[in-house]
Amino acid sequence: MKPPICAICDMDFDLTAENCGLIYFKKRQSDHEWSKKMAEKGMVGHPPYVRWFCPNHYKKARELENLTVDQAMPEIIAYYKND
Repeated sequence: MKPPICAICDMDFDLTAENCGLIYFKKRQSDHEWSKKMAEKGMVGHPPYVRWFCPNHYKKARELENLTVDQAMPEIIAYYKND
């Protein structure tokens, strides 16, 4: 797994903080294929549909976890653009 660095602001954050963490977005077809390939080869790694979010960006990401990462990330970025 990748270290806890926010996908929006690149902030390295403490996992003991509230309202932060990994968001598992809806899997795309390519994500299903990645998961299958990793399982078949007995490998582990950071899934391509998973992102870390700091306390400043977690709430919006959580609201959009039902979308694929390709759909959610532009929305999250646009939402926080004026921060």
